[in-house]
Amino acid sequence: MGKRSVSTCRIKTDQSQETLTVAIKNSNQKYSRPFKLNVYDEDSKTKEKLPVYLNEERITEDTIGPSEEKEYKINVSNVDRKVVFQIIQENSGGGMKMGVSKSSKHPTHVEFQMK
Repeated sequence: MGKRSVSTCRIKTDQSQETLTVAIKNSNQKYSRPFKLNVYDEDSKTKEKLPVYLNEERITEDTIGPSEEKEYKINVSNVDRKVVFQIIQENSGGGMKMGVSKSSKHPTHVEFQMK
């Protein structure tokens, strides 16, 4: 079995939010990056996965092409404080640059970069 990379970040949510938009960009210009998404309420004892959507389709995994960027929407309507956002890469990638930056213009938009 190969190398497994799990990148984790906690993202604060607003109780009035219905969705959180997360943009993931593959900064590698040569290779695609397959990955799994694991998103759950930080306060959840069961760590039940929250619904993640790409183009209105519910997903749990995806592949992002070289220099490609995709936006994922997460249903956070039942989250009070924070979500735990994990990207799991099997056999590929150098991890993530996971800095959460929310602007006042787009308070529900977060960006991540794959190495």
